[in-house]
Amino acid sequence: MSLHLFYSPVEAIEVIIKGNLEKVYGEIEKVFLTGILGGVFIGVAGIGQISIIQNVNPANESLMKFIGAAVFPVGLILCLLLGGTLFTGNCLLFVNYFKKDITLKQIWKNLSITWVGNFIGGAGVALISYLAGMFDPITMQNTVVNIATGKLALSFSKCIFSGFLCNILVVAGIWLSTSSKDSAGKFYGCWFPIMLFVISGYQHVVANMFVITMAKLVSPESINFLGSFVSHFLPVTIGNFLSGGIVFPMVFYYLYVHKK
Repeated sequence: MSLHLFYSPVEAIEVIIKGNLEKVYGEIEKVFLTGILGGVFIGVAGIGQISIIQNVNPANESLMKFIGAAVFPVGLILCLLLGGTLFTGNCLLFVNYFKKDITLKQIWKNLSITWVGNFIGGAGVALISYLAGMFDPITMQNTVVNIATGKLALSFSKCIFSGFLCNILVVAGIWLSTSSKDSAGKFYGCWFPIMLFVISGYQHVVANMFVITMAKLVSPESINFLGSFVSHFLPVTIGNFLSGGIVFPMVFYYLYVHKK
């Protein structure tokens, strides 16, 4: 495949920086709406993942993880190709902050609105799929509750570190997808890193918004929904932010933007 089908790292970061400016200076309503779309896309991918793994023998854990991981990346692919935004991806706004062309206030505003939009989108998909009867089968209910309770059983610190590892791969997926100039390259560039984070069991705050909401709907007694905001969503958000918003933007800025 010819090299001209790909942006170089310097060119890719320029594309990301330009896109970040559009996100920050765009209309608030559009930031919110694309955040909702991002949550919706991740939610429908979560439904697909659960639908397929509930048919796999739980004793074959490796196969179950792989099959689910093969389906879930569709969510981020939809976001990248159709315009949905995610809190985890928007953490890359900090590249622009280090470049000094946006402020911290602008970043926090965008991330906050996107996070809320993601939650509304993910929780909304959970509610609609519940009302549609998609989780009436007991196997679907057991699967989503087992996934959610496993996530909520993690300690505060484990959520942070798992979230940190997760957003390394999400950022990698965004970077590889951005580096490609054609749809196929964007598809594969996104698919492999996201598949890897799902197989590894890392925590992605937007994906967990859907899963935990869905589990609460089908088994209210199993999930302390309000408590999960402090015990789970907060530390996962912190972990996702630390890698996607601090470490990698600093590295990318120094390698490809900073002029000595």
